[in-house]
Amino acid sequence: MYVLVTIAALGVVTGAIVLLRFFWWRAPLKIRAALLTGACVSATLPIFILVTGWETTSDRANTLLRWIAVAGYELILMRFSLMRPQWLTSISAVVLILPIFGASLLLPLTELFHKKHREKFSIGGPYYCERVPWDISGTEVPGVNLIIFYQPRFVPFLQHQIQLTAFNAVECEPSAATASILPGKRQVLFHCPANDGGTSVEHTLPLN
Repeated sequence: MYVLVTIAALGVVTGAIVLLRFFWWRAPLKIRAALLTGACVSATLPIFILVTGWETTSDRANTLLRWIAVAGYELILMRFSLMRPQWLTSISAVVLILPIFGASLLLPLTELFHKKHREKFSIGGPYYCERVPWDISGTEVPGVNLIIFYQPRFVPFLQHQIQLTAFNAVECEPSAATASILPGKRQVLFHCPANDGGTSVEHTLPLN
């Protein structure tokens, strides 16, 4: 359901960008320049977040930034489609816009309408862990991602991802997985308790 709502919302955004295309040259130069500058900045936000690991502590804000990035990307493609020869740039723009509707890019956008259940707990000092269940369907094996974040006290609205691991229901009980910092070491211990007939699983990774 939320995927369909997201696709519909994406369709509205895309339609608005296409409509803007017909009035682009009528807009004042300053407005066009401001829109393109904003589009370039917003479209690069996901790359910045991916490379640096920094994001806001609000899941909704992060999702909203993804939507703004998508709108910025579409605006850049719209401007590209107005370049000559337009028959070629328009076809290229359509091809380049299709990946937005792929699962890997579409699913993160659904969180604007359906907040994913995330459990957060402190593991000491400015560090905390976030337990995120996998998005599964049908007979897929359930599991969780355990993500370690550093949250600076001077900017509590930002967080930096510093470590990540995953557990699935085949090897242990992922819903009860935890993390803790090893005393005297810059390492984090991820622990997943045993499920029926199995053994517990542990991962020890550096606290970068």
